[in-house]
Amino acid sequence: MRRLAAALALVLAAALAGALLGGLWAPLDSLAVPQLYLAAALLLLASFPILPAALRPGLGALACLGAWDVLSHAVTPDAVTGAPVLRHLQHNLHQGNRAADLPERLAGVDTATLQEVGEAIFTLSDLPPEWHLEICPRPGWVTTAALTRHPVIASGCTPSGAAWIRLRLPEGVGAPGAELTLVSVHVFWPWPAAGDRQTQQVAGLRAELSALPGPVLLGGDFNQMPWSAAVGTLADSVGAKVAPGLRATYVDLGGALRLPIDHILAPRGWQVAAVRGERHGSDHHAVTATLHPRPLD
Repeated sequence: MRRLAAALALVLAAALAGALLGGLWAPLDSLAVPQLYLAAALLLLASFPILPAALRPGLGALACLGAWDVLSHAVTPDAVTGAPVLRHLQHNLHQGNRAADLPERLAGVDTATLQEVGEAIFTLSDLPPEWHLEICPRPGWVTTAALTRHPVIASGCTPSGAAWIRLRLPEGVGAPGAELTLVSVHVFWPWPAAGDRQTQQVAGLRAELSALPGPVLLGGDFNQMPWSAAVGTLADSVGAKVAPGLRATYVDLGGALRLPIDHILAPRGWQVAAVRGERHGSDHHAVTATLHPRPLD
């Protein structure tokens, strides 16, 4: 029994260590999905005296590190204290969803990033003229879109199919004449669902996004956890941070499967508060965020 417990503990420890080292190899980054469960199981096992005393402190420390790596994302700020603010909507609409209520939802925001636009293109085509829409179809994949109601300086699509808009921020949000690059991305599922396609796509996006002028507001369906190496790589490429808080935006299997995979990445140094919304005909929940640049020193 002691040998079985020790073997199980070492397997859990190896899997958890792999999750923490996800940037080294695509299969390891997939372990970010069950990371909290791995940490909880290892911590529970490490508390039992059935394990050798020499192993328990190290296993417990690794479990705590793995758990903190996840739970640190659950810490949310009290509020965005600056005013006025930038309001943003992020939503994977789902290909067959016409999203008839999208104009009503857009009326309450300044910018939006959308994925799997599909049938919603008919709804977007009827938006008021104040809205600028950049939509980027990609053969064999899905459509991304970026939208803003503020003055547009430039816009386009990256080779990986990310829609982007360089816009002028509204008066009072940042310094006078301040600009922002808005980007919408949709990332492949991680290994083994698509082999190493996510890793290849993230590498391409990293180069493409780092070439865009900052600051960058990045929204999308990342198909990965906020603590994963894939999300961290894209955040680092544009000097951004994942909006704090754990929000299960993809829920399936009667609620048993709850994945936080839709994220808003705000420029570092900005105040940001995000909340999960409803599905609105999609299989993903929407995320809305309130943002404000911190006052200049």
